[in-house]
Amino acid sequence: DELDAFYLFITEFTGEPLYVPSNLTLWTVSMTDFKNGNKQWTKVASLRQSGGTLDCNDTKASLGSSISAAFNQTDNTWYIFYVGFQSCKSPYFENQNGRIFLAKSDVAGIKGIAGPYTDIGVIIKYPDPNQQPWEGLQGVDSFSNPYLVNDTYYAFYGSAQTGKTPCCNQEVGLAYSKSYYGPWTRAPYPYINPVRLLNSPLEQPIVIQFKDGSYGAVFDALYEQNDGQIGYAYSKDGINWSSQCMQLLTVNPKSGPHWGDARTPEGLIPIAGEEGKFYLFFTGWDESQNNNNYEAFGYVNVSFIST
Repeated sequence: DELDAFYLFITEFTGEPLYVPSNLTLWTVSMTDFKNGNKQWTKVASLRQSGGTLDCNDTKASLGSSISAAFNQTDNTWYIFYVGFQSCKSPYFENQNGRIFLAKSDVAGIKGIAGPYTDIGVIIKYPDPNQQPWEGLQGVDSFSNPYLVNDTYYAFYGSAQTGKTPCCNQEVGLAYSKSYYGPWTRAPYPYINPVRLLNSPLEQPIVIQFKDGSYGAVFDALYEQNDGQIGYAYSKDGINWSSQCMQLLTVNPKSGPHWGDARTPEGLIPIAGEEGKFYLFFTGWDESQNNNNYEAFGYVNVSFIST
């Protein structure tokens, strides 16, 4: 409410080869304008620019994944968690050996969301002595917003064995820490990791804690996106995610104008004054542009009901 605006952290791909040259940018729209039907977003900051090279050396050659932002009430500061890849000329996917960078806003307080941001360092990476068998050449490809379970932060991180032919399942696991700064410890394999949020590849969960203390997550359900669907999961404790509580939310009905595949959830924001209702922001494909090859940004209203 103090900000009176929505903010979107997003990766923009800027050239060839696809998914390598990239920028991390920040967009905003006034909540008042949004509710009144004016949904024109404005770019307010360019936060990072990738190296864009294929030399296998630059650890930020690509920034090609989602960004997670979190406001830490302990030190009254915004942080972002973003991925950097080494990009290589390779028979496999170019972006490899992903690692997660933590950056802190130079401006204290809730209004410091626009930065600028200073890098703190790498908090989890691949290859790593503690990597797990389900992880692979793509490295750590994403990191969710950290969420508290008692006095410990948890977050989902992703990986894929892109060095295998045929490739591979995108999967996620949990890591935990007492601080955003780390050290971040991978949850035990195979007892918790990888976390089976859906019986198919998935990536980039976003987690929210409900008022009753339980947790929900929305994520990119890769094999279901052509049906316009995004994944949803539920956990009572934030650690054990029940395989009986996995759902698919249809956000792009086939009958809708121009929408094609669903893609990546970008935010799950409570609607003020409406208990259990949220704005779910996501990317998807605009079928009106170039045969479903133009990625667009949209939202739906969703409700979560306790039964």
